[in-house]
Amino acid sequence: MNATAVVVFLIVVVSYLELELKEQIVVDAARDLEARARLVQQTLHDTKPADLQRAVELAAGHSGTRVTVIAHDGGVLADSEAIPADMESHGERPEVVQARLGGVGTSARFSDTRRKDFLFVAVADSRYPRAEVV
Repeated sequence: MNATAVVVFLIVVVSYLELELKEQIVVDAARDLEARARLVQQTLHDTKPADLQRAVELAAGHSGTRVTVIAHDGGVLADSEAIPADMESHGERPEVVQARLGGVGTSARFSDTRRKDFLFVAVADSRYPRAEVV
């Protein structure tokens, strides 16, 4: 085998492994974020609307993630890093649409707010007829 063939082989193998590892990391991260979202959801379940913003900020600190609570109409009810009244509707975001349809939604996409790629996970609260999403 000549040196060129070895280099090409190594490039192909490394590229394949990189893609496989990246995919597995994203799957594992999505599972972790879903578990955190479900824990936050349980924490916020009995929170009064007037206390929701503070409860979301505390939950975010404990979970180590950003937390956003989204109403059935897509409006932001509370957010751990932004002022809800200043935020656009989240109702059409891919992860929110998926969560409404199947309970959980994930989306790896660019964040206009943070200006970089993130993995977003949304979990619908099935205890409500018009599910809110965390």
